[in-house]
Amino acid sequence: MVQNTANDNHLLQYSYGYITNKTYVQLIHNSLTSVVQRLYTSPAMSGHMSGQTSDEAINEWMLNVGKEEKVDLLDNALHTNDGNVITSVVLYLKRTIKANIFNYEISKRCLAADHYLFYLRQNQKTDELMDTLSMLGRHEEAAMTAYTQAMTCVDISAKIQNLKNCLRNHFTSGGNDCIFWSNHISEQISLLEQQLPIESDDRRQERNALAKSQQWLQIDALFEYKSWLGNKRIKSLIPFDKVVILLHRNSAPHDMLSKYLHLIDDFDIKFSLAKDIKLLNIAIDPLIKANDRKRLEEVSTKLDINSEHYINTNSEMTSGDEALNGRTIEVSWRNLVYTVQANPLLASFRKDNKSRTILKGLSGYFRSGNLTAIMGPSGAGKSTLLECVSGFRKKGLSGDVRITGSNRIKIGLIAQNDQLLNQLTVKEALLFASKLKNYQQMENKDLEDVVVEDNYAENQSKDSSSYHDMLARHVIKQLGLEVCADTKSGNCSGGQRKRLSIALELISKPNILILDEPTSGLDSSACYQTVSVMQDLTQQMQSKNPIAVVATIHQPSARVFNLFHHVYVISFDGQCIFQGSPQQLIPQLANVGLNCPQFHNPADFIAEVASGEYGHEGIVKLAAQKKQTDSAIPVISGPKSLTLAQISQTQSYPVILHTWLLFYRSLLVILRDPMLTSLRFASHLITAVFIGLLYGDAIGQPGGCPPQVSPLNDLEHFAEFREKYEKETITITENVAFVFFTLMFIMFGAMMPTIMTFPMDMQVFRKERTNGWYSCATYYFAKTLADMPFQFIFPATFTTISYYMTGQDDSYLRFTGFTIISIAIALIAQSQGLLIGAIFMEDASAAVFLGPITCIPLMLFAGFFVRISTIPSYFRPLTYISYLRYSFEAYIAVLYGYDRCEWDPSLANLTNAKPEWLDYLTQILAPNSDTTPEGDNNKENFIQTLLDNLSGQFGSSSEEDYQSIVMSQFEVSDESLIWNSIILTLFFIAMRVITYAVLLWKVNKRE
Repeated sequence: MVQNTANDNHLLQYSYGYITNKTYVQLIHNSLTSVVQRLYTSPAMSGHMSGQTSDEAINEWMLNVGKEEKVDLLDNALHTNDGNVITSVVLYLKRTIKANIFNYEISKRCLAADHYLFYLRQNQKTDELMDTLSMLGRHEEAAMTAYTQAMTCVDISAKIQNLKNCLRNHFTSGGNDCIFWSNHISEQISLLEQQLPIESDDRRQERNALAKSQQWLQIDALFEYKSWLGNKRIKSLIPFDKVVILLHRNSAPHDMLSKYLHLIDDFDIKFSLAKDIKLLNIAIDPLIKANDRKRLEEVSTKLDINSEHYINTNSEMTSGDEALNGRTIEVSWRNLVYTVQANPLLASFRKDNKSRTILKGLSGYFRSGNLTAIMGPSGAGKSTLLECVSGFRKKGLSGDVRITGSNRIKIGLIAQNDQLLNQLTVKEALLFASKLKNYQQMENKDLEDVVVEDNYAENQSKDSSSYHDMLARHVIKQLGLEVCADTKSGNCSGGQRKRLSIALELISKPNILILDEPTSGLDSSACYQTVSVMQDLTQQMQSKNPIAVVATIHQPSARVFNLFHHVYVISFDGQCIFQGSPQQLIPQLANVGLNCPQFHNPADFIAEVASGEYGHEGIVKLAAQKKQTDSAIPVISGPKSLTLAQISQTQSYPVILHTWLLFYRSLLVILRDPMLTSLRFASHLITAVFIGLLYGDAIGQPGGCPPQVSPLNDLEHFAEFREKYEKETITITENVAFVFFTLMFIMFGAMMPTIMTFPMDMQVFRKERTNGWYSCATYYFAKTLADMPFQFIFPATFTTISYYMTGQDDSYLRFTGFTIISIAIALIAQSQGLLIGAIFMEDASAAVFLGPITCIPLMLFAGFFVRISTIPSYFRPLTYISYLRYSFEAYIAVLYGYDRCEWDPSLANLTNAKPEWLDYLTQILAPNSDTTPEGDNNKENFIQTLLDNLSGQFGSSSEEDYQSIVMSQFEVSDESLIWNSIILTLFFIAMRVITYAVLLWKVNKRE
């Protein structure tokens, strides 16, 4: 008899589970020669081979040896306990002896049969495997003998002991031998499974008696290592589902079956076995105790509706108040109807001016700890349902929406488009969110629970900056944003931006998180990652702060669809056609004759059904079926039931802290936005230099002062004076044009960047305000403060350069006044941009288009293109609402008023003196006859009219009337500057107040 030596231990590496089937088969065929060489020393072989061990002698012996020698070779191989040796010899016999002899010899040797069956299974030789199994059970005695020998020969106890020793020796590092023994045990159990069903019916009673008396006790004893059954490594290596099958077929008692059922981790396998062996309570009772609603919903679809287990399961799901444990929050709605009334202004222009019902008697619920999907085609009312449930649509809404489980909740709403401040990094955004939301809105203990459990923060106060930093890092890790933590939000991918949107709300631990189309625009991988994160959120804080996550979605992939715990489907006509777990969908559809095709995504199929592609009849049946099962929705009643209006409480915010945080955040955004900083500064700088070079340094020098002495007194130099006057008039006209250009440039320079950027800021503001981050007043005041320095710097830069390059009066007061007016224009224009951006926050392109359009009437009624006095009377009232008019007049008063033209008292007498040539003109015009009083008057009037026409506006009779002709042309006085400044201030205040009112209206608007 040949004994296995230490030198042969290397053959273990070819044992079960180590190599592929192809390699394993090739090894067995190639190793037959070495097998014979190993066994040649046996008496049976040495007598036939005469001591010859060469390859030629061995091959000749294998070709000429008889049946007895071959059988003896098999027995020698069995004594080695080497799987390779045994399998090689068995296959050798299979090829070289007759089939009936081979079957007979194999049936008498259970270990050989085991290895042969394993070989057939590994190589998927199904026909041969079935023939061999049938052969082994053809005769009653042979079958019983095979069964008994299998139970006796397969030393599972020894194998488990080896596995136990191996794990003890390699507890930390593991080892290949451990895997070998675990695989070997699994295969032996499988072989037992294959042989048990082939028993004949005549011997079943005898077998059962034997099993009851011995076999199941033996099997149980093999696994009765209490210190190891609880070890996760053992549980992962031993297939306890096969152990349960083996015990059940051996009529093991229920308590023993229960013990091994509990060791099965896979719930689906556990439930299937429990159902087969009629021990469903083993699988269901733990779910009831753990209040696992998702599993209970799955189980209910697989049970007979008349069974006791179904009644218990359904009772557990419908026991609303008992299931709520003080931490669980549940939102339910019943008979929800939402109707949109036709616009009365447009009704006369439409053929169909009737109201439209979007939601038709919907009932449903969602609860914390669950990820709920609201599905349906576009326009079905998914987002409308969420807005109605959340309280953002009230007009036209009827029905009952209630919340149970808390008298105060926090809801986080995340829109389809990610409203983020692109200039902030991921970590900065989370830090600001934490500081804004986690101050005086969450108790210290709750704050610590968020991060202490992951060792991110300990003993940190709620206003500690390090605490907020650790909280931000915790959420970054929780949502897998480490790779982009220091990346600006605008540079993140779509999936990262979506996770950041979730993180911004998650950082304050809301009770309910509602997402509108969170997978829109994402590829399949990013979509799966996003939904996986949402699913993880519902499970991570189950014990302390369970969260309900609700998301609308169109057609998820099968993999994404199965991530949801709960699905709510709305048809195209606003009816609910399904509510339950994804596993319940196919059976529910089958109940109404809608069978999902094989290998078809159930989510795609229900989407097609909801769209009406399978006819309206199916939708009607599903809606009727849904109404019949609405009784399963928990009935919320009693003192804990509160409406959304009762739960939504007015929050008090720390005004100073929030104002500072929002001011600092807005300042960062402005500084990092090239549209608001570098480009604006460059445009003001370059334009100012260009204007200075274009106009030159002379246009501001003329003051437009008329001569105190009429030029008609000196006819010799009249032509020279006239030429000088015309040149000065042209220069003054150019300077006035420069003034009006300055006005328009500063206006557009302040208004247009605001119009282009503020709608995006408004989207962020509305989201944050809706989710209760801060008050509207603190945001608006902080943003006004943050914008203010730039509205001072940019106009001041432009006016400083252009003022001196165009040669304006070098008076410091005039320059200061000119700059202050420019700043006032910028502030008012920015307010105008804020107002337009707030009104058209949903459509930035409309705001950009309408912004310049609104400036056209302001410019036309400013008094530059058309003098105010010449504007028709029916248009003249419009000039009072043009802040450009008051700005332009203030510019004129600053540049040409306030003694720009100095009065010389020494020339006062000459001013009123008549020209010498006037006497000659009187004599020429005198008649030959005596004059009459009437004739003298006519003559004097004629002469005075001629004098006025020749002198025009030159000359002033008093100091009060002496001023620049520019002031006279535009009908501006020194007092105009004061009044216009007051009016501009009122314009600024009024437009800011109106903008604030629009912000409040936009945020609080309920449709």
